[in-house]
Amino acid sequence: MKNSTVSKLRPWGAVLLLLATASCSKNDGPGGDNNVTGDPQFMIAAALSGGSGGSGGTGQGTTYFLQVGDVESGETTIVDNGIIQANTFTHWAESGTNAAFGFLYGQGNDYSATGFELSAEGKLQRTGGDILIVDGFTTVGSTDRYVVGAGRTVTLANDKKAGKFNFIDFENNNVVLQKYLESENFQGTGLEASFVGVVDAGNNEFFTGVILTDGDPNMVYVAKVGFDANSDNMVVKNFYTDNRLSYSAGQMRSARYGMIGNDNNGNTYVFSGSYSAATTKKAGALKINSGANNFDADYYFDIETKSGGHRFRKVFPISEDYFLLEMYNETGAPGSQSPATQYAIVKMSTQSFTWVTGIPAKDEITNAGWPYIHNGKIYIGITTPDEDPTVYVIDGKTGVGKAGIVVKGGATSIPRVAYLTPQDN
Repeated sequence: MKNSTVSKLRPWGAVLLLLATASCSKNDGPGGDNNVTGDPQFMIAAALSGGSGGSGGTGQGTTYFLQVGDVESGETTIVDNGIIQANTFTHWAESGTNAAFGFLYGQGNDYSATGFELSAEGKLQRTGGDILIVDGFTTVGSTDRYVVGAGRTVTLANDKKAGKFNFIDFENNNVVLQKYLESENFQGTGLEASFVGVVDAGNNEFFTGVILTDGDPNMVYVAKVGFDANSDNMVVKNFYTDNRLSYSAGQMRSARYGMIGNDNNGNTYVFSGSYSAATTKKAGALKINSGANNFDADYYFDIETKSGGHRFRKVFPISEDYFLLEMYNETGAPGSQSPATQYAIVKMSTQSFTWVTGIPAKDEITNAGWPYIHNGKIYIGITTPDEDPTVYVIDGKTGVGKAGIVVKGGATSIPRVAYLTPQDN
């Protein structure tokens, strides 16, 4: 995000769900209000059976939300510890360091979300009641004011189809605002659109990847969408198209993952993992320069060739113009459940590609959580058959990782880590 106190949400994915980030009523961290006396803490979401990291699980099992001061060493346990939630979660999003949300993917059905924050005294607590939202979601993201997740296509009162967006205000007991973006004959194409990912574009606008039903698999489409809090409907401010990439979206089963991200200079990078078996385009990235209405004709990054033929499923901005890629284990076109348990770091300005090292081998990993990024470091919960779930800490520039905190007590995975600052409640 472009708010100095609220960092970008990571990452993103298809019709849209939006969680409200900090506005002005809550403190953004220690020092902002005399009522805040606690220290920042890490939250660890540790799952017991049925967990799925961030890649489409069943929701069965239990999640223990733990707080620790440091995740780079030591150990903790789920035994008699933390806040217990009778679900495991498939998608994760943060409102900067103010709140963290877990989402249970409903495969097109109603779904739930739960938010967590630190009290003014630095104690982990829920942001409000659990959230039940009708209609499914397929993606998460953020704007300069809202955390965003996306729902499925619905039919409006005028019989037109639209993508349904749910805006969740964690500062107001998780109140949900519902907004819509018409998807029929999208931008005069004659085709119906679905939307993947939400990334801040400033001025109450956001970028989203567009998939056109029966559209050309050798084209990429991106919309810049305007949001008005006083209107139920959203409007397209600009429509970007290019024939150098396939559509911008990752996928596992029916879940979608956004592949758009901003660098620190306001430029926007649009990635494509070339998921479609019908495309002839390589997995790569294009660039939208800050404020531009077209793709940069001189910028094209062939990531698939740099990786030796591997494609990728998820994209996460790190810092500057570095991005983390969740890479498929095998080369070529992936299947809907192909494993992706190896990672790489790309620097967009120099088009460098670096494999992440210092973590377990891809064929040893039985579960990998949704990566979290803070101050240029990457935190991923990884499980192997012979070790307790462990948070691995990776340098966001060099790609060198090391084992951090271990979660004991029978936990089967660490779906998420997040860094939170106390809130003035």
